[in-house]
Amino acid sequence: MPPTDERGLLAQIAELTRTLAEAQAAVRAQVAERERIEQVLHGERSFAATVFDTVGALIAVVDRTGRIVRFNRACEQMLGYAFGEAQGRCFWDLMPIAGEIEPARIVFERLIAGDWPTTYETYWFARDGSRRLLAWSAALLRDVDGNVEYVVGTGIDITQRKRAEQKAAAVLEVVNDLGSSLDLIEVLHRAARRMTTVVPCDAVATFYWDPIHQVTRLIAQSGIPPDLVAAAHQLVFKNAEPFGGRVNNGETVVIDDAGGLPWLPARADGSYRVQSLVAAPLLVRGRVLGALVALSTRVHSFDTDQVELCEGIARQLAVAIESADLYRTQQQEAMVSSALARLGQELIASLDTPVVLQRLCQLTTEVLACDFSHTWLWQPQEQVFLPVSGHGDPPEQWESIRVLRLARSGIAPLLERLEHDGIVNAQLSALRAPDARAGEPVSGATVALIVALRRRGEIFGFHTAGYHTRTELFSPHQERIARGIGQLASLALENARLVEELDRANRLKSEFVATMSHELRTPLNIIVGYNDLLLDGDFGALPPAQADVLTRLRASSQQLLDLINTTLDLSRLEAGRFTLDVAEIRVADVLAEVAAETSEQQRASGLRFTWTLDNDLPPLHTDPLKLKVILKNLIGNAIKFTEQGSVTIESSVRDGGVVIAVADTGSGIAPEALPIIFEPFRQASAPPSGRQSGVGLGLYIVQRLIGLLSGTISVQSDVGRGSTFSVWLPRAVIPQPEASSSPSQIGDPPR
Repeated sequence: MPPTDERGLLAQIAELTRTLAEAQAAVRAQVAERERIEQVLHGERSFAATVFDTVGALIAVVDRTGRIVRFNRACEQMLGYAFGEAQGRCFWDLMPIAGEIEPARIVFERLIAGDWPTTYETYWFARDGSRRLLAWSAALLRDVDGNVEYVVGTGIDITQRKRAEQKAAAVLEVVNDLGSSLDLIEVLHRAARRMTTVVPCDAVATFYWDPIHQVTRLIAQSGIPPDLVAAAHQLVFKNAEPFGGRVNNGETVVIDDAGGLPWLPARADGSYRVQSLVAAPLLVRGRVLGALVALSTRVHSFDTDQVELCEGIARQLAVAIESADLYRTQQQEAMVSSALARLGQELIASLDTPVVLQRLCQLTTEVLACDFSHTWLWQPQEQVFLPVSGHGDPPEQWESIRVLRLARSGIAPLLERLEHDGIVNAQLSALRAPDARAGEPVSGATVALIVALRRRGEIFGFHTAGYHTRTELFSPHQERIARGIGQLASLALENARLVEELDRANRLKSEFVATMSHELRTPLNIIVGYNDLLLDGDFGALPPAQADVLTRLRASSQQLLDLINTTLDLSRLEAGRFTLDVAEIRVADVLAEVAAETSEQQRASGLRFTWTLDNDLPPLHTDPLKLKVILKNLIGNAIKFTEQGSVTIESSVRDGGVVIAVADTGSGIAPEALPIIFEPFRQASAPPSGRQSGVGLGLYIVQRLIGLLSGTISVQSDVGRGSTFSVWLPRAVIPQPEASSSPSQIGDPPR
């Protein structure tokens, strides 16, 4: 080889050697850097693994097919699976509950496609069988080509939070239901239906303590099979039943295996049988109102959270039941007050005993919502109680009742109870016919409510209300109404009796006054007649002294005759013996006749009389004689109380009729005396000295006659300046019911 070539080769070898040395140095540097990087990566992996396993959140890594690649220690602890047991398995085959598998796969497919919801909640089963609600968020790991290679899911166990939210929501919904209605049963049904959706149970029942009957009974339910509902409603528990008094003491009872409770509703074939239950007391302000019971056909259905939820709902229901009880009590109080007010108003509207008795029975049937009502009164002549009024019975049944006669000895136990308690609420009526078979109720009554009728503390009868078919006793608030009815009826019947006695005495008085007045007027007319003959000189001339005596005798006799005639008018008015003789009249003609007939009174009074009439006075259809009596009485009254001055009679048109006013300038009437001037035998003041007095019947008769003529009378007066009496009469008399000359006789109510 030539030297030149050799040197070139050596140079190349040297360059190659240098290049190799540099390459080796570079390789060693790269190896060193790689080792350094691997050490860093190892540290980071160790750190990441440490964080991965120690973080509190659940972290799971799955590949794009859903197979588990990795999950952290939190997953192992919460789910109970070691990583080695789950590695390589699809997560939806391992943990989600049956109802969540398909939704979980759909969500995973959406995730791979890039459509992942913000959060996703799903229930997973732990290895021990408990159910956990997990909220997941996810991140995607892609390869160099951008394809999804892994999915990293981060989860939080929200089971407790969700339960708390569900509990709060359930209680809130129950509270909303409670406030949406005043119908307690409807509210309880809603609460029961709501509870079956948040507590894993098959049925919910509400049992209520009935203080009236001292038992606990079912009042609302949801979920009990229809064929068992009737049997459930027949459940009635006394005292400490059915949990030995534990619920009554405010304790919640949880039974995991209820197979030993025979009272629970169940089907004979075993297709429905309660296996576990929770009975939470309806407790409010220390009082237990009943129990809220959740029923399940599975053993061990209720955990602590569910029991607490039952207790929370029970507390809200207890408040609602107490409020409903208070509202019902207020309603019942209002009902009692309204019923008694109505009955009292109706009974005092009449003082006629038959009317009072008829209304009493009818109203009792209405306000007590019963089938019938009877009133029995004591008849002292026969020494028996008789049915004097009834309502609600068929006619033939009432006819059979009316013939009953109840002696005291036959109903002695009933009278003894009425004497002691004033009321009897019995399954069978104590009113029996003398030939009634043992146990046979009167008039088909199954239940009777009987109250005593008293007068001055003594029972003079009794009033009954009852049912023909119902066997349940009358309620306490019905008893309260009945007690009030008894008191009102006693008062109304006593008032009617007193009024009838007063009417009887008044009739006797009127008859006596009429008889005596007639007997007095006959000889007095003879005396007046002979006195006039003597004054006229028919029996010879009289000395002046005798004539003066006879003149004074004539005045006194005339005064006495006027008094007797007035008394007769009063007796006829009160006896209803006045009849109207209506005719068409001109007011001017009647006033002219009155002026002529009172001319002697006008002259003797020394007063100035003025008569003023409108020109357009309409004709009246009225009784002219009674109108003249009215005007003469008013004019006579004006003369009597006017010592000097004038009397004015005016007539005008007003309010579709005619007003006739009699005004005087006399002594007037004090304001406090105005209310009594139209009362019989009352006078506001004595007439001036020397004027004829009276007994105070004139204005009373005027008022009564004006009433017969369908008119009115009013008075205005100033003391010391005079009075004005104004009579208003319609154009035509309004027909009145024909007055009876002998009012119907109502005998004394039985004593």
